[in-house]
Amino acid sequence: TDSEKIAELGRQIGIEVPFLRPAELAQDDTPMIAVLTHLLNFLSTSGEMPDAIMLLQPTSPLRRAEHLRAAARMLEDHPDADSVVAVTEVPRHYAPSYLMKITPQGSLDYYVPGAETLRRRQDAPAAYSRNGTLYLFRVDSFEKHGDIYGKVCLPLMMSEADTLNLDSQEDWQEAEKIFQKHPQISTPLT
Repeated sequence: TDSEKIAELGRQIGIEVPFLRPAELAQDDTPMIAVLTHLLNFLSTSGEMPDAIMLLQPTSPLRRAEHLRAAARMLEDHPDADSVVAVTEVPRHYAPSYLMKITPQGSLDYYVPGAETLRRRQDAPAAYSRNGTLYLFRVDSFEKHGDIYGKVCLPLMMSEADTLNLDSQEDWQEAEKIFQKHPQISTPLT
């Protein structure tokens, strides 16, 4: 955060706040790579460089400790992997092989070559979407590739029920309904 008020609230509930983010890195359109680079620069000067970093965006409130542990185990069990990213399967009717586009001439055409042989959406190859819940990456891979994925990125499969993103007022209202219906997930990291 760039806010001392938010930092103080965090400290009051036991969150370590080693520094405030510069205001120019706390804008709505600030790229995450710039934020992570700033963090790594801070860590390198403090002498506390970790092997890996887990990025947990606050817009994904349904993650649970089991997701974090599963991602950590995956990265530990696969020393050649650069990262682990939480994904959710896309409904088959939205899979790239099933989608079509409108050409400049106004007719439909397939996005994926060869998709014209696909007759049923159930036969479309599975596709996956990054759900924003969790990104775990090795620091050396980030430094080498300049991104959080690297060359070998493992998927942490999550159910749709665990992956709500708070991007709108409607999303916020949906989250409140979920927490009211299932109060046990209102403290997801315990």
